[in-house]
Amino acid sequence: MRSLFFFSMWVLMPSLCISQVNPLLIVPTTGQADSLKNLSVSTANDTIRMAAYRDLANYYLDFNVDSSAWFVKEEITIAQQLRLKMWEADAKDLYGAILTKMGNWAGAFQQLRDAVGLLDAKDILQNTWRLQNFSVTGTPEAGVASISLLCQMDFSNLYRHSGDFEKCRTVAFDCIKNAKAVNDQAVLAILNMNLGNMNLSSRNVDSAIFYFQESVQYGLACNYLQYISSAYNGLGEVSNLQGNLPLARLYFNKAIDAATGQKNSIAMGTAMGNIAKLLNKQHNRDSAYYFARQSIQAYQPLNMDGLNLSAFRTIAEIFESDRQYDSAYFYLSLAIALNDSLQTAENSRQFQNLDFNEQTRQQELANEKQKSHARLRLYGLIAGLAAIAMIAGILYWSNRRKRKTNIVLSKALQNLKSTQSQLIQSEKMASLGELTAGIAHEIQNPLNFVNNFSELSNELIDEMNAELNKGEIEEAKAISADIKQNLEKINHHGKRADAIVKGMLQHSRAGSGKKEPTDINALCDEYLRLAYHGLRAKDKSFNATMKTDFDTSIGKVDIIPQDIGRVVLNLITNAFYAVNEKTKQSIAGYEPTVEISTTLSPSRERGWGEASIIVKDNGAGIPP
Repeated sequence: MRSLFFFSMWVLMPSLCISQVNPLLIVPTTGQADSLKNLSVSTANDTIRMAAYRDLANYYLDFNVDSSAWFVKEEITIAQQLRLKMWEADAKDLYGAILTKMGNWAGAFQQLRDAVGLLDAKDILQNTWRLQNFSVTGTPEAGVASISLLCQMDFSNLYRHSGDFEKCRTVAFDCIKNAKAVNDQAVLAILNMNLGNMNLSSRNVDSAIFYFQESVQYGLACNYLQYISSAYNGLGEVSNLQGNLPLARLYFNKAIDAATGQKNSIAMGTAMGNIAKLLNKQHNRDSAYYFARQSIQAYQPLNMDGLNLSAFRTIAEIFESDRQYDSAYFYLSLAIALNDSLQTAENSRQFQNLDFNEQTRQQELANEKQKSHARLRLYGLIAGLAAIAMIAGILYWSNRRKRKTNIVLSKALQNLKSTQSQLIQSEKMASLGELTAGIAHEIQNPLNFVNNFSELSNELIDEMNAELNKGEIEEAKAISADIKQNLEKINHHGKRADAIVKGMLQHSRAGSGKKEPTDINALCDEYLRLAYHGLRAKDKSFNATMKTDFDTSIGKVDIIPQDIGRVVLNLITNAFYAVNEKTKQSIAGYEPTVEISTTLSPSRERGWGEASIIVKDNGAGIPP
């Protein structure tokens, strides 16, 4: 028997928190079922209607399987339309449980396989609407694990109903292991009850007692009382088989108490019927007749005639013992007619379920074929590994030979890198040599100013002394002010010469590769003049117009000044060469011009400004 797994939107959340029962195992009440029916008709929301169908399918599962099947098929249709694979997987698992109860084992097997296939899909964790309905933790992974556990349990239940107890045990034991791993005590209660019923059918009383007692303990531990009454019924039947009638009566009474609290009509009717058989065996016919009638009354709302067969037989035996043959014949006739009807249905199911046995056989053949392919792949893998090991040995031997060569090549590479560094430094010194004349010109200008202002200052000092001797103090002060101005100019041009020398030393120095704040406007202006005067020193006839257009808003930029300086110098030198070559063509009206400019523009992609250095010339240009 399967639990009434229920995605309740109506049960209060505090009760969930107290019992920690998986939301898949919560059972709706009759009042909630009425509300669900109204909601499924009135709402236009497909997802809410789908959840209502799911709850109604569970509600009808134990007493009207046809209605239960109709509601779950409606749920599957909506889940497929909304592409809610987790809901579809759970619905197919529920449909498999319903078909198991209907005796359609082949259909149940197919639905359960479909559910497992959906759970294995890569996109199962997408579109997990109302995920809290699938697990206590409410995570996608926990939801998949909960439904997978239920599928495994329902496979075990299917094998039990179809009589394949060996497969039932195998699947059930795996399911118990998985349920213990996630501490799902409600599922453990159901699994142990099913194993208890299976061992009771086989008259394996010791195992039956163990599993029924385990079911009771797990149910009490998680406050999941749905199947405790069924487990007590099982313990009572085992005690009856052992001849311990007082203990059997005690367990049947406990089953009635538990079923009353849960309003479990099937468990209630079963317990009443078992007490009736027990009392009839003890020749307490009046009480036996009472409990048999109570059993029929408990089953009456369920509209399941098959449940009354045992009660009819018990009442017939009671009347026969009291020599009331007419009444005995009446109930015996009811029992025979009902048994014939059930037997016909059973024969029909067995005929229909021949396909299930064939399907199971085909599945076993497919599994064996898969195992065979796996063995072949394993042998191929071993052969491949052996080949790889052989190749690895050859490569190892070859690698040892190459290692010595690599050491020699590594040393050669280091020498090449050292030579490359020396070549770079030599190139820098060569470019510095190209600028020697320009540097000399640039230094000469401030030195000329220093010399001129120094000579002028000496003459002014002599004049100042002469004025002081005459007593002309005011005139002497005026001369001293001029001397001060000359000294300031000497200091300015001295610093200018110092800056030029430092710049050239920096240019010639091996770069550290570190960026530093640099005024690129000053850098460009300096190399423009150095390059121009360097060419003028080589060719006195060379002349060109120099234009600058610097964006003063740039400020200082983090660059490696030696590297950027060489780039700017090469560009300017090329520009001067180009205009000089065009000058030699004696084009009328041609005025050689080299222009360097800087700009600052914002960058939307990077979120900061971009500084640009632009060198232009009006030379011959580059051919297409």
